Amino acid sequence: MIARSVFKSELPGIGVAAHPAHVHDLDALVETRSAVLAHVPDEEDELLDWCLIQPPETLLSLLAVVVADSVDLVHERGSLADHRRHALADRLASILDLDMRQFWEADTSYWTRLPKADLLAAFAEAPVPANRSERSREAVIKAHAKLKKDELAAKVGEAFAGVGYLPDLLVTSVPAGVFELTSEGVAIAAE
Repeated sequence: MIARSVFKSELPGIGVAAHPAHVHDLDALVETRSAVLAHVPDEEDELLDWCLIQPPETLLSLLAVVVADSVDLVHERGSLADHRRHALADRLASILDLDMRQFWEADTSYWTRLPKADLLAAFAEAPVPANRSERSREAVIKAHAKLKKDELAAKVGEAFAGVGYLPDLLVTSVPAGVFELTSEGVAIAAE
């Protein structure tokens, strides 16, 4: 896998391969990959001998980095392969307790690419409109619906500033059994 990932070549007789996903925007992965791979020999011919004398911890660290570097779960909506990647991405995110708010933020370019209907739907979920009475909320949304798309995109961006908005595609579903209904919760629900 290191031969494939680092040297971009095949090791004859061994069918295990990792194809780097070329993630360059996640600084922590890039830094960890550089630090771990700094110990790998510069010559591909020396790689196997070097691996054979390494302690298991070093090899496991290398394996973790090479595998992490090859995970590519980018998907759209449509094909069966995309649905399978989406399901796998959701499962891994849940197992890893991944919160994409730590790694992604909706910026102006994101908001301006959305259709106006999606902008209005997102705005309706923003903290300020969502915390208003139903009538007041509807009035604010109706007023925003009259804005031009770029103005609306800017307003939606402002409404979510510092909140950590995530589109549905990046939300990690909560596994079953994570929440427990306490006696206080039962009392509140009964009211």
